[in-house]
Amino acid sequence: MKKATVFTMLIVGMVIASGSLGFAQVETDSKSFTLSATVPNATAFSIDAFVSINGGPQELVTGTTLNFGTLSYDTVNGIYRSDRDFRIQVASSNGSGNPNVTVQYTGNSVPPGQTRPGLTHKSVITFNKVLGNTETQLPSHPRKILNALNESILASEFNPGEYLKMYLGITDGGPGEPTGAQPFTNLDRPGTYSGTLIVTATAA
Repeated sequence: MKKATVFTMLIVGMVIASGSLGFAQVETDSKSFTLSATVPNATAFSIDAFVSINGGPQELVTGTTLNFGTLSYDTVNGIYRSDRDFRIQVASSNGSGNPNVTVQYTGNSVPPGQTRPGLTHKSVITFNKVLGNTETQLPSHPRKILNALNESILASEFNPGEYLKMYLGITDGGPGEPTGAQPFTNLDRPGTYSGTLIVTATAA
């Protein structure tokens, strides 16, 4: 019984002592800190070309020559086909955001005696935007021939993380090809057809 009494008294004493601390004035202080981080706007860009042969994997093109090679004759449809197509992608390399891009085609070298159009009407270009493994065609930029090409693609047409990829190929003139597209046939002179595609990326 004494142990119990003593123990009870000690608890009461501690409660009273603790209660007496409640009368002491407690001083507080606070400070607000502003946190910030800046994601830089891209000012440098990569413009890279890739080739795919017979639908195979894309391989980086070294240099700036996009050669469709010697065309093969399709006896069923009476046209000449290339076994390859090219992809050109434009992406930011030192920051976030996309550039404004212009795509122009100039020059139209054809073999002597050729009176029909050259690559201006025999090559077509498609404009896609890419996010991860998903590609969709840019709504304001339909597939078209290279004739008088002067395409302006704005950075505002892309969502964050997307980039521009363009496809270049020799047309077969079939359904779904743009107006004016003409395949190579035996009406065209043998020889080399060429021109220059200019892709320019400018910080938005």
